[in-house]
Order: sequence, then C-alpha cells, then structure tokens
Amino acid sequence: MFTHARVLRVAILLSLISAAIPAADAQDATAIVEELKSKIGEFNSFSADMTMLMTMSGMTINTTGDVIVLDERMAMNMNMNMSGMDMATRSVTDESGVMWTETNVGGMKQIMKMDMKKIAEMGSDLSGIASPSAGPGGNPLEAIEQMLETFDMTFDGKDTIDGVEVYRLSAEIEDEQNGGMDPTGQMAQMGITMEGVTMAFGVEDGFPREYSMLGSDGKPVMAMTYSNLVINPDIDPKIFEYTPPEGTQVMDMTAMMEQQIGVTGDASGGKFALGSPAPEFTGTDLNGDAVGLSDYKGKVVLIDFWASSNAPYVRELPNMIDAYTAYHDKGFEIVAISLDDSKDDLVAFLKEHPKMTWVQLFDGKGWDADIAVKYDVEAIPFTLLLDQEGIVVRQDLRGEALANALADLLGG
Repeated sequence: MFTHARVLRVAILLSLISAAIPAADAQDATAIVEELKSKIGEFNSFSADMTMLMTMSGMTINTTGDVIVLDERMAMNMNMNMSGMDMATRSVTDESGVMWTETNVGGMKQIMKMDMKKIAEMGSDLSGIASPSAGPGGNPLEAIEQMLETFDMTFDGKDTIDGVEVYRLSAEIEDEQNGGMDPTGQMAQMGITMEGVTMAFGVEDGFPREYSMLGSDGKPVMAMTYSNLVINPDIDPKIFEYTPPEGTQVMDMTAMMEQQIGVTGDASGGKFALGSPAPEFTGTDLNGDAVGLSDYKGKVVLIDFWASSNAPYVRELPNMIDAYTAYHDKGFEIVAISLDDSKDDLVAFLKEHPKMTWVQLFDGKGWDADIAVKYDVEAIPFTLLLDQEGIVVRQDLRGEALANALADLLGG
C-alpha cells in the first residue's frame, strides 16, 4: 500500500507540466535565461490558480488549487484525487521557512512540517541544485530561478498559452544531478529517474506558466500549470502564520528526510534519533513464540515494518534478501513486523517468497499493531538499522545503501 503521506512528500518535492517542445535554435537560450532570471527576481508577491498532474507507480494524481506567495512565505490550498481517493491539503510556509501542511483524507487529519531551507540545502549538498518547489522558504520561483542557473537550457521557440506569449525552454538532466532533484531518494525508490525538464515563461513578465519534468521514457512524471496570475498583489501577512492545534501530533518530515540520506536527525518525537538506543519491544512470531528486540543484542538488526500488499516493499524485497543472504552468517538479523490484517495473507506471501527466512512478528491488528503504534509508524516500508549495541545508525535504507551500511558494520 502506497500511503498518502509518502505520496505527499514526493508531491511537495517536485512539480511539473507536460509540454510538447519543438526543436529550435539553442543560441538564444543564454540571453533569454538571463532576461527571465532578472524578471523573476523582481517579484515581491503573486497569487495564481494551479493544476498539477503526477504519474508514478501506476498511479495518477490530479490536483487543483491556488497559491499565494509573499517574499519567502507561501500559502497553498490543494484538492488532490489519488486513484479515486480525495485528499485536501493546506500548506503554509511561515517567515522562518518552515512549511506546515494539514491533510484531510476521509475525515482523518494529519499535520506535517518541513524546513524548506534545510531541504533546499540537502539538494545543494548532493548535486548543487535544490528540489523544485522547495526553494528557501518554499517560494517555487526561487527554485525555478536556481534551476535556470543550473541546467544548460535550450530555447525552443515562442508559443501562446491562454493568450499570453511565452518562451519555451528545455534541458536534459545529467545523471549526477538526479540526487539534487530527489534528495530523499523517494523517486528513485519508485524507479523514477529525471531525464529532462521543460518550461514555459511569459515573455512580458517572466512568470512560469508551465513546468514539466520528464522520466526516462520521455513522458512527464509530474506536470504543473499556473493561471489567473496576479503579480505583486496586496497580501495580508497573517495568512502565512500557523500554529498546530494543541495536542496534535506533528510528523517532522525534515528529520525523516535527513535520516534517509544519512544526515543525523531526529524523527518521531526523538524516539529514533541516530545514536540513540531503539525502544525495546516484544512481539509474537508466527509459531506463537515471544520474541524481544533484546534477544538480538550483539547482532546488527534491521527492524522492518511492512505488509504483503505494499508495492514499494515488494519491489525492494530482492535487495533485502540479497543483503540477508550475504550478511546473515556474519551477524545480521532482520526482525520484521507485519502490518497485514490477515494472517492467511501473510503466510501465503511468505510461501511465495521462501527466502524470507527471518523472524516475522504479527498480532493481527494491522496498522494498529502494538509495535507499530509504539514506533509511531505512519508509512511503510519503514526500517531502522541497529548496530551490535542496539543503537540506531540508519533509517529507511534502500538498495545498495543497505548493503553498504552492513559492509561498514560487519565487514565486506
């Protein structure tokens, strides 16, 4: 199951629109880019309606909404339809650069916060660019301006959008730049590599009317359009203020992203701070025997929250099996906590994957499993890697990153 929390964090990191771009003379691109950067830098504020289309993992997400920006502050309302499921979100980026996002799905609310300045720095540290729509403070124009500086743009001619004359530009994305587009690795986990970007800017005002990013098949992965643009309107600064309701649990997405790319961070209220002991737990395996985390003291342990219906987990499973096969005899253990609702489904899946020989804990409560509640699990797959002393050293490792971490702890 691909949770709405994971979809939302990807949606915030990238935004784009599909555009068919004709071949044209690239010699004019440098002058046009400099002209556009100058015009974008003149915006103090703007408001606009927006639409966004995302296609990933066989899922289509349609979004409509509006955005208001004042300097580095942003307020955005979005209504998202994700494979028939409706989700409403409200995001506010305050003057400190923290984006607060409320989501409402079927009456269930969730609040997340992201330090947009730190996220932009993560992208810059990895490849010299920040993620689109995650510019300092969250202003999408700042990220777009930075991309104009980073990519070798090609001028693809003029066009007209809703009666507005626009420049069309495009660029190829080099392999080494993908890390900056995807600082948390979420897109890579879904098999998405960015290979191109296309943009359409107003000739008179320089504002981006369309923005696209293309996957390896040359088709848009995500697409965004702006319409009903008002530049430098009068805006009440109070709309960018936000205080979470008292007693509401807040998911700190910045800390989770820092941990996913190996930056020391703290997620879930401090329970999983790198360098701290993982909370002790005891569960029941499929034979009805009690299993405690402390039973594995002296071993390198991967705590693995999963479900047999979770597509991202199934895609990652071959890497986990390879890592377990290579390092089990050297002291590596996996303690899996299944969030399946049905024991029959879990057992059937394990029969189909006989190499998953590690311990499976199951209590039949699904997402309300006792250990999952204790660990504040809100999206899967979710893993914690512990060293021989039970100390958390990494979170949510994928692919070769897991094998590399095990090689460091147990020797190659």
